[in-house]
Amino acid sequence: MKKVTASPDQKDIVYSAEMIHSESSICRLATVQYDLFQIWRKLLFIAVGVFMILFGVMADLPLQAAGIIVFLGCLFLWFCKAPAQITANRMIAAIDGAYPHTMLYFCRDRVEITDGSDWFHMLYQLIQRVVQDDTYVYLFLNASTSYMIDKSTVEPNDLSGFQRFLEEHTGLLTETPPTLFRLNIAALIRRAKNAKTIKQREQRKTPDQK
Repeated sequence: MKKVTASPDQKDIVYSAEMIHSESSICRLATVQYDLFQIWRKLLFIAVGVFMILFGVMADLPLQAAGIIVFLGCLFLWFCKAPAQITANRMIAAIDGAYPHTMLYFCRDRVEITDGSDWFHMLYQLIQRVVQDDTYVYLFLNASTSYMIDKSTVEPNDLSGFQRFLEEHTGLLTETPPTLFRLNIAALIRRAKNAKTIKQREQRKTPDQK
């Protein structure tokens, strides 16, 4: 991403959007980031927790031992969400009340971004994952860097057109945050296709672009 000194020409802008962060949006971002990039870790904690609870309840064990095993199983189930909350707490502490307000302008060959003082432009090829839920769109550059968009601020107000625009310019299919009930074959196929697209991008890079 490159720092620039001027705002984009209005005639170059196809879509615009903004994000005014809050404590709840930071928590949501941390949760989505964790579910996307550490889903198997989360599933492992859940599987171990469920197994320990079932084993403690069903196995022929002394009451005290069964109680300890069930308690540990409950701890595993609780801890499956803890890393996201820990990340959110760290981000909120670092922000210290100065929640970011970001404007994004989507042009045909780049995204122009401002936090109210500095301007940056980002090529669509830098985006690694495009994710959306009911309220937000997330543009992940990697596992720790992303831009979040409030869908209600997208202009023109054409969310399906905006999704098509992002898919066309990034070459990526839009994903939804995985859950235990939505980790399905279709989602895995989309992720595999996106991974293939990203790999092809890397292969097309020249030495100067790396």
